[in-house]
Amino acid sequence: MSELDDLRSPVVTKAFLDDTEKNINARNFDLHPRDTHPFDWIAAECLSKCFAVSRAALLLIGSGYPDEAFAAVRSLVECSANFEIYYRRKGGPGGAVEAIH
Repeated sequence: MSELDDLRSPVVTKAFLDDTEKNINARNFDLHPRDTHPFDWIAAECLSKCFAVSRAALLLIGSGYPDEAFAAVRSLVECSANFEIYYRRKGGPGGAVEAIH
């Protein structure tokens, strides 16, 4: 098995998700008030959705439903695109904030 095949493994992906989520939770972020800093809440909700959809896609793959997993992963791509567009607009034209890649 090549290194690329190892990276494509659902087991490796799940371990990455678990580790990333654990690191984020360990930071214990305090969100600003929703009415003055809505982006904090949008980002947190988007991130939470990404973790949930990723886990669902892995479960679908493991259960033998790759087509359904593909549809779930499309939701991740859409969430990422929406997040990037919002983040870019937040900085405004010529602003210091750049898109996430």
